[in-house]
Amino acid sequence: MKYTGAAFFDYDGTLVDERQNIFSPTEETQNAMKKLKEKGYLICLSTARSLSYVPHSCIEFDGYIAANGAYASVGQEIFLNLTFKKELYEKAMLEFGKRELQYSFENQQCFYANDTEGDKYLKMLEIFGISKDNLRPLDKMDFSTINKALVTFNTDSEFDELKSVFNGELVFERHRMHYSADVSMYGINKGTGVKSILDKLDIPFSNTYAFGDSINDVEMLNNVCHGVAMGISSAEVQNAAEFITKNVAEDGVSFALKHYGIL
Repeated sequence: MKYTGAAFFDYDGTLVDERQNIFSPTEETQNAMKKLKEKGYLICLSTARSLSYVPHSCIEFDGYIAANGAYASVGQEIFLNLTFKKELYEKAMLEFGKRELQYSFENQQCFYANDTEGDKYLKMLEIFGISKDNLRPLDKMDFSTINKALVTFNTDSEFDELKSVFNGELVFERHRMHYSADVSMYGINKGTGVKSILDKLDIPFSNTYAFGDSINDVEMLNNVCHGVAMGISSAEVQNAAEFITKNVAEDGVSFALKHYGIL
C-alpha cells in the first residue's frame, strides 16, 4: 500500500493519561485518528508496552512499535523483532533475584512473572490498567523470545544501583507513580522501530510525524520530520520537538494535526 505519510503515537501520556484519569483515547482523538487514516496516513502505535498488554483503544492502527522499539510491524509483516541474549537475561535474573525483586520478561504474546501474585507487581499492573489475561508464570517462558522486561524495586537507591550494574547493557526507565520500571536493551529505542518502518516503506519524509511525552519518546521524535510534544511532557521531549501541543484532556493530538493543516 502507498501511504501519504506516517504518524507515530506514544500511548501512555499521549493517547491516554492516568494522571488525568483518562484511560482510553477521547472521542476527539479517535475521530482525528480516523480522519488521518482516511487521508492515507500510516497510523502506528509506538509504545514501551509489549503487544501482550496493549489495551484495546478503539483505534485501528496500521502498525505497531512495541517493547520500546525492539519490535515493529505493519499489517502482517514484522520488520523488527530483537531479543535478549542468553547471558543478559541470566544476569538480570541473578541480580533481580539477589534483591528479591518482583519482575517479568515479555514477548509479544505473553508476559511472564517470577511471582504472579506479588503485591508490588500486581499494584503496578493496576495503576497502568494492564490486564492479567496474558500473564503467565516465569517457568513457562521461552527465553529466546524476550523483547523487554518489567521490574519493581523498593527504594530510589536500589533503582540507581540497578542502573549502575547494567550500565551499557540495559536501560531502566522509571514509571510515574510507582516504584517500577521498563527494562530495555541498551541502544534499542522507539527511534529504532520508527527507522525500521520508514526504511522499508516508501513514505515521504516531509509527511512523517511523531507524538510523545516522555524521555523514551525523544529518539522517536528525532527520526521523523515533525516531532510533537504533548502539553504535559518532559523537558527532554519539549527540547526535541518542533511543536508543543495541548495535553491529553485538551485533545492535544487533534490540536496538533489541525496546527499542521492535516485536519
